[in-house]
Amino acid sequence: MKKNKEFSKKNKIKDYWRRTFVCSFYLICALILWHHGELKAEEKKQKEVNLNQEESYDKEFLDSEEKFNETKVESDFHSLETNEGAKPPTETVPVSSELESENLKLGPETAEAQMQEDTAHSSAEDSSVEVIPRNQDVIVLNQKKYLSYKERRTNHGFLFQIESENLYFHDYLSKYDQKTYEELWGQEDVNLAGVSLAYKFNFMLGSLSLGASYGYGEIKDDRTGLERDIIVDKTMGSINFYLDNMMSEPYIVPYLGLSLFRINSKEKIVPLEQTFESSSDLGNALTIGILVQLNWIEPESAKEIYLNNGVENTYLNIFFSKYENPNNENEPSVQSDFNWGAGLRVEF
Repeated sequence: MKKNKEFSKKNKIKDYWRRTFVCSFYLICALILWHHGELKAEEKKQKEVNLNQEESYDKEFLDSEEKFNETKVESDFHSLETNEGAKPPTETVPVSSELESENLKLGPETAEAQMQEDTAHSSAEDSSVEVIPRNQDVIVLNQKKYLSYKERRTNHGFLFQIESENLYFHDYLSKYDQKTYEELWGQEDVNLAGVSLAYKFNFMLGSLSLGASYGYGEIKDDRTGLERDIIVDKTMGSINFYLDNMMSEPYIVPYLGLSLFRINSKEKIVPLEQTFESSSDLGNALTIGILVQLNWIEPESAKEIYLNNGVENTYLNIFFSKYENPNNENEPSVQSDFNWGAGLRVEF
């Protein structure tokens, strides 16, 4: 009866965490959709403003060009009248027959080639100046600038991490002989090597990430007289909240995470060639951690990597995770206290 009450209590706790996880997920989705709509409206408004400005600039440019042309025509006409009044009578000099025959021999094609050669020679002498014709469109490309993280970060990003995490199942009992974890493997943790990928949504207070991870590890020991192996793999989905918008650069970022996990364990008695497998139900986990930015170690390299590859930040991730036991009494417990882990995280 007591065991049934404990199991019922565990189920209530498990259901509470699941509801919390689902509600958080829906809240994040609603927040993302709302913010996306706001961005679309702001972008549309900005396009209309830019279009009006361009039309105004074009009109001003045409008016100024028309005034300039009128002024230039009047000035040229006035200069022509002045020159004609002050110009002395000129004497007509006949062109020599030799020069005339030489010009006739050149022909139109040769004259055009000579003109192109003179133009190329002139441009070679002054290669530092490029003259763009008025009828040619000039496209100005946006230049990527290296601002502070708080100024340059967008609303969306991605996180990739390789990590190592320690697990110690203090309530584990072997299916073979009911021995505890400590009796079989002592105080040694199962070290899980893992990888994770997450989508990141940035907003004013910080950021939220929604991602998945996978880890695998095993240990061996023969302190009982038989070589015993335990192989563990863990699949987990997580929601994390980061305080990464407090400073211009996120040198230190504390964060908190809630997760749903499934742990598969396999115990091997090597001499007897026996294997006992167990797969847990969906369980809940709590994670607290700190991200330490590594960009300051090589600031020039970090700047170059951002401009060329879009890498926003590189972090050292130090975290502690606690796993609740979702299994019934017939399966080995995977409950653990806060165990530490570390990883190298890259933000795009």
